[in-house]
Amino acid sequence: KILKRNSIRVSNVSKIFGLTALAAFKQGNYYTAQLYTSKAGHFLENILVTKVEEFQNFLWSDDGFLYYYVSALLAERQEQYEEALACYDSAETHMKRSSGSMFFNYVHFAVDKAKLLQKLGRKEEAIEIWKEAREYFSQKGNFLRVRMFEDLIANGKWEQPPMPMLMTS
Repeated sequence: KILKRNSIRVSNVSKIFGLTALAAFKQGNYYTAQLYTSKAGHFLENILVTKVEEFQNFLWSDDGFLYYYVSALLAERQEQYEEALACYDSAETHMKRSSGSMFFNYVHFAVDKAKLLQKLGRKEEAIEIWKEAREYFSQKGNFLRVRMFEDLIANGKWEQPPMPMLMTS
C-alpha cells in the first residue's frame, strides 16, 4: 500500500496532541488535557469510528491509545467510571496493536486502570491486570517493573527503591 503524505501528517499531529494531553493531565492541567484530547479526536474521528478488527492499518495505534487513555483518565476524574472503563478497554486494544510503544505505555496504563478498578471495589480484576503486566515485563527482561508489580500484587503499593546518583568525570 502507498502511504499518502496527509495520512502521515495526520498521524503525527494527532500523536503530538495525544502526548500533550497526557503530559498536561499528569501535571494536573486538566483543561489543557481536555482541549488536546478533543483536538486529537478531531484528527482521528474517521479512524475512531472504525471497528479495530476491520481496520488493518497499525499506523494510528499509538494515537488511538493516547486518545482513549487520556479520555479514560479524564472520565475517571469526572467520576464517569463506566465511561472510563470503556475508554481503558479501547486504549488497551490499541496499545496491544502497537508493540513498540507498549513497553513504555503498559506500566502507566496498568497502574491507572487497576487504581480505578480498586476504587470500584473490583480488587481481583486489578490484581489480574498487575499479574498480566508482571508477566509482560518478565518476558521483556525489565525486572524493575516485575518487582514493582509483585509489590503491587502483594500489598497494593510500591515504593521506588532509591537510585544513587553517581558523579562521573
